[in-house]
Amino acid sequence: MRLIAILALTLFVFSTLPAGALTWTTTTVDASAGGAHSTTLKLDQSGRAHIGYVGGASTSDWAVKYAVSNGTPWDLTAGSSWSTDDVAIGSYASMDVTAGGTPHFSYRGEEVGVTTGTLQYATGSIGSWNTALVHSGGFPSYTGSSLALDNDDTPHIAFLKANGAEHRYASLGTGGAWSDVLLGSGIYWASTGRDMVFDSDNNMQIAYTTRGGNEAYHVRYAKFDNLGTTNLGSSTLFTWVGGDPKTSFQDIAIDVGANDRPHVAYGLGSIQNYTGKEGLHYYRWQDADSSWHDDIVYHAGQQVVLPFSVVLDWQDTAHFLFWEHGLYYGRLNESGLIGTPELIPDAGHWGQGATGSLAIDDSGAAHIAFVSVSGSELNYAWAPDAAPAKPSGGEVTPELPSGALLILSALPIGLVWWRRNKIA
Repeated sequence: MRLIAILALTLFVFSTLPAGALTWTTTTVDASAGGAHSTTLKLDQSGRAHIGYVGGASTSDWAVKYAVSNGTPWDLTAGSSWSTDDVAIGSYASMDVTAGGTPHFSYRGEEVGVTTGTLQYATGSIGSWNTALVHSGGFPSYTGSSLALDNDDTPHIAFLKANGAEHRYASLGTGGAWSDVLLGSGIYWASTGRDMVFDSDNNMQIAYTTRGGNEAYHVRYAKFDNLGTTNLGSSTLFTWVGGDPKTSFQDIAIDVGANDRPHVAYGLGSIQNYTGKEGLHYYRWQDADSSWHDDIVYHAGQQVVLPFSVVLDWQDTAHFLFWEHGLYYGRLNESGLIGTPELIPDAGHWGQGATGSLAIDDSGAAHIAFVSVSGSELNYAWAPDAAPAKPSGGEVTPELPSGALLILSALPIGLVWWRRNKIA
């Protein structure tokens, strides 16, 4: 970081975002995706987009699929194209990619719809895939797994077994063998590929939902060491007692922002005694008062809301992708919502597992992979100016950027140090 000395004047520059709707450009990635679901979008360091998804004409022929852009996918005028491939027979997939662009998958193998399916892992490239068994037996059919790469590009997978009675965490060892540990016992619900992330200290942060006695339902957060053997802290974010809180209560997403502070999004359906609180909820940890803060990003009006992604940009603005009778994108910072969540054109039903995924690049553009209304196409959309561009090299000169707010304040003569960079 660079410190800049300024005499008798303090200059504050706050990057601002346009509150109006973004301009989206859409292209078709796979015209024959066939009932695609479990969509995951990742960008590598060169700007290429990688999409993991599951598709097939029916549940009997579901396959884990992969698409990669040939060049930067948002430069559509340059004639960018996509390469697609089948990875393996399976369903309920999750994907992450290395900075260099190598994809890693977790997915449910064997027969679709059989509760005793296996948890599988795959990595490779177009035309060449290596698969491995991670865990056999007791992997539920009604939920997926979450794969994330740590800071050393080692894959880890959070998953459920025994019909949700065990929440487990698997890691790939240096010798190429998978091992797993128990994170907790009870009745767990996990989301499909977006509920686990690694922070800058290489610790695992995870969000999940549980069902306890007396029909008590909980949204929970926990932080573990890289091996999943030491709990470094946990919190209960929300509790409701009495009856089923609807499908959306099972879906959850997490990301970490400045100083590795967690941000959690979950959907809350129409439940007794919570009228007016239905919608997309967003929990963020605040150091100022050492507590969690709950914001309602979107009021659903007694409808099911499914959070597909929450992504923090370099200024800690949260970007959301969620479903509520349509696919919506929204933004929220410390001051509240930025504009109104906007509907993504031609986005289809949510189906089995998440059907949308969001990424923000360093230029500030938003990227979305989603399924069409017909359910047969996998589409890709991007929009510029979703966030301010990230400064290159981590330094910023004291210039007024486009759309910024300039505040000048006279101070007594003296030396004032102004720190322009965001501390990450």
